[in-house]
Amino acid sequence: MNGVELAVVAAGEADLETIAALVNRAFLTHALMRGDRTDAGGLLEESGEGGRFILAKAGETIVGSAMVRPVNATDVHDGYAPPATALYYGLAGVDTRQMKRGIGRLLLGEAERIGREHAHTHIALNTLYEFDLVPYYIRQGYAPVFEERFEADHWGLPEPHRVCYLEKKL
Repeated sequence: MNGVELAVVAAGEADLETIAALVNRAFLTHALMRGDRTDAGGLLEESGEGGRFILAKAGETIVGSAMVRPVNATDVHDGYAPPATALYYGLAGVDTRQMKRGIGRLLLGEAERIGREHAHTHIALNTLYEFDLVPYYIRQGYAPVFEERFEADHWGLPEPHRVCYLEKKL
């Protein structure tokens, strides 16, 4: 994409403060969010062992990011477990001024490339139905495989919500 380059950085070497601010701003575009989705410590914790951040940069400015890591025990839920050989994709965010310019597809494509390069068989991810991203991921070849429903106050969200788990075979 013109003017945007990708870099992959180990979680421990990433500018987590900048990434957290970007993710929080991006998540604010969803009515349920308050702008406090994560912080630097939360990013490091969620990235776990082997976590990396894919950064979309315009010059020195990070305009998009996503975390990838091998699936682990935190990805297993009642009734759902991703394939053990999957790469988890999460915490994706794009600068609000750069949305709808293909940066999200670029990040997702890089995650898939990393997955294939490291012999992962699938990409696993999840999103809230209320974010209206399920159709987007389906268009990118992901299939919904499980759903969980939660009452208000789960994750501190003010309304009941549903989580959709999606996978794509690589």
